[in-house]
Amino acid sequence: MNNKWGRILRNILVMMMVITGSIGSAVTYLYSGFIFKSDVYGSSETKKEEEIPKITDPVNILITGVDIGTPGEESGSASNPQRTDTIMVAHYEPSLDQMTVISIPRDTKVYSKRQNCYIKITEVHAYGDLHNSGIQDLEETVEELLGININYYMKIDYSGFHEMIDAIGGVTVTIPQTMIYDDPVQDLHINFTKGDVVTLDGQKAEEFFRWRKNNEGIANEKDGGDLGRIDNQVVFIKAFIEKVASPSIVTKIPVLLQSLSNVLYTNMDGDYILKYALNFAKLGVDKVEFATLRGDTPPWEPGEASYFIYYPEWNRDILQALNGKQFFSRYDKNVKIINKSSDSGIGDKLKTILVNDYSYNKYNVNIENNSEEVVENTSLDVYGIDEKYDNVIKDDFLTNVINHNEKSEDTKYDIVVTLGNNSIDIINNYTLKEKVIDTSSNSSTSTNSSNSSY
Repeated sequence: MNNKWGRILRNILVMMMVITGSIGSAVTYLYSGFIFKSDVYGSSETKKEEEIPKITDPVNILITGVDIGTPGEESGSASNPQRTDTIMVAHYEPSLDQMTVISIPRDTKVYSKRQNCYIKITEVHAYGDLHNSGIQDLEETVEELLGININYYMKIDYSGFHEMIDAIGGVTVTIPQTMIYDDPVQDLHINFTKGDVVTLDGQKAEEFFRWRKNNEGIANEKDGGDLGRIDNQVVFIKAFIEKVASPSIVTKIPVLLQSLSNVLYTNMDGDYILKYALNFAKLGVDKVEFATLRGDTPPWEPGEASYFIYYPEWNRDILQALNGKQFFSRYDKNVKIINKSSDSGIGDKLKTILVNDYSYNKYNVNIENNSEEVVENTSLDVYGIDEKYDNVIKDDFLTNVINHNEKSEDTKYDIVVTLGNNSIDIINNYTLKEKVIDTSSNSSTSTNSSNSSY
């Protein structure tokens, strides 16, 4: 499958569980009669009763999108293995009323027990298909990679994208930038004008997702390339959620469910799909958090495969979310530590805590020592961050006081902490949870990215 579908599916797939839930109790009446498929080959068996978590328990769902293998042949068979261009884990935490969706880059380097060597995670399902265990091998690999238990899987064929969008009558978006691109070889012609309000059918939605540059190239990274494409995807997802949550969708439920039943493969019992969907109906957009595993893409060497290297220490906030903690995206936050205490070293110690135990990016954490103006009390200012993260931020910065401020274009930092004398003992007595990571800003490292393989 072309990477275009991977980019499309990684965002659409997460909505499969939200689709049914978003349309509320009407599903209960109209759901009967629709049965989702199990795999033709490579399917895990339906969960045994003792393996089924309660609806009130946390649950991890592996969501993946596969290519069609060789066109014209039976998909997913041992003679026609399928790769996974989209791999995500949706973690539902009932106690927090929150879902966290983690994308795993397709080029992530993993060890394959079946192949007895390192391969890209996108290849795991294909090699497994050769032995009629594609999804099972992928489940085990993801469990090993993230240190979690996968409860269910949901797998979709990319051909379902058009069908789903058309089934709901298209999705209306405001075009964020002018997009003009032509590729005669693929018979692809994209033409959108900035500011226009357009209802995208399946075909136009594909074009909207596929765009990454105009015919004349990319003016800058904010208007194109992967960053521009991701921005477009976020615009689409929000509009998609609003559409399936609207009352107008009720009359389209049968067609929508039929389209899903044609392309969705899962080992989740139909009753459980319904029960989870009704639970997810209570989740608003602000209760679904998205993140991508962070890692490193080493320089490519001729004759070698290009891998995405996943580092657990860069993903502690994500791993904590997969284990029941509230997810707060720390890695992209710009932080300033102003040390106005009488201990000149606690600023560096706090930075080590933030980077080592909570996955703040060491290059985004700056320290300013101001010994000329010693203060007694620590203050913590946040800019443009939702109050629902207050307890998380207080724990990270070891203080109980937090001040909220609006963020403007001139605001450089998301979090500014001014350390006073009352933080000296707290920070000095803090015990690091893991091995100490080098937090000096001048240490050498390769360029790291959370989206380098998309």
